[in-house]
Amino acid sequence: MDTHIFALPSLTLETVIPLYTLKRYQTTIFVKMRQRWTSVYLAMVIVLIGAVIIEALPKRRAIDGDPEPKPPRRQYVSTKVPKEIGFNETVEFKSDENWSHIYTPSVTMKYDECFDYDYFVQGKRTRLRVYMCRLSEGGRCTLSKHKELPEDEGEGNSGCNPLQAWMGKPDEYAVHVQFERRPRKFADKEKERRWRRRHARGNAYIRTVGSITIYGVKPCNDVCLG
Repeated sequence: MDTHIFALPSLTLETVIPLYTLKRYQTTIFVKMRQRWTSVYLAMVIVLIGAVIIEALPKRRAIDGDPEPKPPRRQYVSTKVPKEIGFNETVEFKSDENWSHIYTPSVTMKYDECFDYDYFVQGKRTRLRVYMCRLSEGGRCTLSKHKELPEDEGEGNSGCNPLQAWMGKPDEYAVHVQFERRPRKFADKEKERRWRRRHARGNAYIRTVGSITIYGVKPCNDVCLG
């Protein structure tokens, strides 16, 4: 049987110093890598915390793609200039009108504060659009649409609707309201002639086909309580 004897290198000063230097270099690399991964981990934690905070902040609930109050159609002959109204003031829209645009004064509101309004809409051709607009730079509007619906669909032709501020900090808001009544279309000239003759007799055929009352700022828990 062959026996192999290996001689261990002697630990002289010349061999100990390089080993110590290598060990120290490896330790330094490990410390730097640990610091780098710690920084990456902290950055990820901060990003996640930021995402959670942003998700928890109040958000703007845009409707119909951030709409803006639109101008009247060219063919409307009874178009009125936009008019400012006060809160708790009832505005009526008549059957001989085509278009009406009213708006409220600007009010500073917080996220937990709301407007609410009572509305009435009558007739298949009558439409009511209510815009709540943030007036600061870059502000936008939300839109609520109303029309006469069958009673079995739940809304009918009247009701109450809330409008809530959507910014986390106090900001300026106002409400814009537009009534629209599309012109009547006739199948033939004779029907149009008879209709115009009846409506030319006076105010007996002029009726209220829309109304709205916008109330002032209140806590959102207190809106539309009747």
